[in-house]
Amino acid sequence: MNVFLDAPRDFEHVCVISRTLETLGVGRCYVYDPHRLIRPSYGKSRTRRIKVVSAGAFFRVAFERVEEPEAFLRTSPGRGVATVPDRNAEPLTRFSFRPDDLLVFGSEGHGIRPELLALCDERVTIPQQGETQSLNLGVAMGIVLFEALRQTDPRLP
Repeated sequence: MNVFLDAPRDFEHVCVISRTLETLGVGRCYVYDPHRLIRPSYGKSRTRRIKVVSAGAFFRVAFERVEEPEAFLRTSPGRGVATVPDRNAEPLTRFSFRPDDLLVFGSEGHGIRPELLALCDERVTIPQQGETQSLNLGVAMGIVLFEALRQTDPRLP
């Protein structure tokens, strides 16, 4: 299972995502990073904050920068599975994941850019009961990734 983040804007969400990825045994995350959130090193105060928010997981996940996301999606070996807040998308609870799927998540507030969404093979949505219109990126990624791994990874009961 692979994860791709399309232009995230909130660094703390990326830290939360790293914590979830590492906890679930996913050691790599592809990211289109035009806002330059992922860097080779950080100052002392930023490093402390990263360690707190990610419980240190940020430094154990390989964030692989993708410079040309359209080409990346076209050549990715698995299906591109976009997570969208769209009632016409397949509910997460009814979708059948495959081990080589690439889970695609958009930025906070903007979602997946239309040109990338058009390249995705499938669209899933997280069924919601309340009045809130959407979840933050870290929470949505955790829900979708857990369900995808639950279906495809024999290490999860």
